[in-house]
Amino acid sequence: MIQPATIALNTDPETPPASPAPKRPAFTPPAPGRFTLWCTLLRRELRTALLNRFVHLLSLVTLAVGIAPLFREHAGESAPYFLIQAILYLIPLFALLTGAGSAQSDLEERPFLLTQPVGRLTLVLGKWSALWLVFSLASGLLVLPSALGPAALGPLGLLWLSAVESSAIFLALGMALGFSTDDRVKAHLALLCLWLFLLAGLDLIALSAVQAGFFSSDATPWLLVLMLNPLDAFRIGALFSMEQVPLELSKLPPPGQWWLENPNTWFALLAALWTAAALGWCWWRLHRTES
Repeated sequence: MIQPATIALNTDPETPPASPAPKRPAFTPPAPGRFTLWCTLLRRELRTALLNRFVHLLSLVTLAVGIAPLFREHAGESAPYFLIQAILYLIPLFALLTGAGSAQSDLEERPFLLTQPVGRLTLVLGKWSALWLVFSLASGLLVLPSALGPAALGPLGLLWLSAVESSAIFLALGMALGFSTDDRVKAHLALLCLWLFLLAGLDLIALSAVQAGFFSSDATPWLLVLMLNPLDAFRIGALFSMEQVPLELSKLPPPGQWWLENPNTWFALLAALWTAAALGWCWWRLHRTES
């Protein structure tokens, strides 16, 4: 006779029941890095910059101005001096207008952008980098016609580099003015005043101080004013780099001697200083807007 199978049950109260297997957490994709976010913002701002009317106008004007020296007498020799004036007047003004317009172009989207997991400095650098890239290419149109002509390539290359550095400074300054106010009229008035002040106002103040005798004993403060003004530093440095200024450097204070012996190095350092300060102001304004 077959006995029925018996099933042994665990009736020991001290042994706890088996716990269910833990659930595997859902996969969470890693957050994009800062470089990836910067590249994304760069592409977005490049598309926006290519639709900016100031960029279109700058490209046409720089190409026309670049062609103009070819129709002058002694085109190869006079082209660098003509381009110095063009860079001095055109690049800073257009960079200020473009930077301020770009900073204020996303006023409606800014509350949404500030809620995204993107660093405020990344937002600022993405916008500025796109504009700087566009201005660097537009500055090339300024010197390209002369480079294809009889002009020497060395001075033209230095002038293009100075134009790129100038655009970096004034794009950052324009963005700083644009982030400082939501009123477009106030921003444009402020940038025009800033451009005129750096172009001529600061020199007039320094010249008046010299005429009043403030710098009669020591010319170092006046020299420092010229060195720290980016437009004066570019203008004087460009002329000295082409060795066309009859001045004995030994009569200058030590800072002036070093500056005029290394004008391109000084202007690069000055551009980095002004640009970093202006972009830092943009970052601070975004943080203040968010709070």
